[in-house]
Amino acid sequence: MDERDACRPAADCDFLFVNLFAEPLGGPMRYGRVAQLFRRLSREAGLTRPVTPHMLRHAAGSALTATGGLDVAQEILGHQSITSTQIYVHATAARQREAVEQLARSQGRPARGAR
Repeated sequence: MDERDACRPAADCDFLFVNLFAEPLGGPMRYGRVAQLFRRLSREAGLTRPVTPHMLRHAAGSALTATGGLDVAQEILGHQSITSTQIYVHATAARQREAVEQLARSQGRPARGAR
């Protein structure tokens, strides 16, 4: 973050990827430039499969739905329709188990394994 802090125009930019060394200084980086950066960093890290900006967006969308819910993820990702956001929902075994146990508790039944 030192470079970003040193770039005064970047202070007001809410974007994650900001131009710090190219015009427009402090403005959001274009998709192609971010993709180029990811390819270079993937190569330097010795990854067999390059990481893409879309992979990062998908990981962020999945984390947002898991922690904030569909409505929060929809708003942050800028989706018009909630159905566009549903691809980021992944029902892990732990979440499924917790949902069943929570339902059992709400029905006055002991959760599995509880005594």
